[in-house]
Amino acid sequence: MIQIDIPMPKSCGACRFLLAAIGKPLFKQFVYECAVTGYFIDDYDKTRHPSCPLHEADALEKEAKKKRTLMKMENEAVKIRIRYHADIDRVEKINQGDWIDLRAAEDVELKKGEFKMFSLGVSMELPKGYEALCVPRSSTFRKYGVILVNSVGVIDETFCGDGDVWQFLAYAMRDTVIPKNERICQFRIIEHQPAIEFEEVEELGNKDRGGIGSTGRI
Repeated sequence: MIQIDIPMPKSCGACRFLLAAIGKPLFKQFVYECAVTGYFIDDYDKTRHPSCPLHEADALEKEAKKKRTLMKMENEAVKIRIRYHADIDRVEKINQGDWIDLRAAEDVELKKGEFKMFSLGVSMELPKGYEALCVPRSSTFRKYGVILVNSVGVIDETFCGDGDVWQFLAYAMRDTVIPKNERICQFRIIEHQPAIEFEEVEELGNKDRGGIGSTGRI
């Protein structure tokens, strides 16, 4: 709850009216909840009376809360335990972007049309409540002519044993050689989705967007 005193003569009309109606303790709690959710009591009065201490206080509290949340997120890194199965460069998180590069753990030679599942040289224990998405790097096809056959690899937190080595499922579009230790794909972690319950209905009652491929059409 915001701990402030309310100078009545300088407060705007909306604040004075609400304060008189519900009392000071409940009023301050209401203002605090408005600040957290981003909703102000009366935007019209706030613009006409910018000096109102209540409107200034809830705006400052909202900004301070946002800064505290950002600082907490920056300072609390999640830990991933990793075991290496090959002599390759260590996995590291670079400063730009969220995706982390992984490397081929062996020399890979493929003829056009061949498929091979080759090791990325690591097994990991992901943080509880997280799973990983693994995709090719943007330069992988251009440099080596291979695609990831399942498009996106999904690794959940139960895939965490010493023998659960991460793999790349490659299909060659041309003859190619991928050197050991070459950066070939990238991954990031995401939190599990919340519990889902499906409700069957006769109709959704929403306006149709226009079908697949309709975005941008007039």
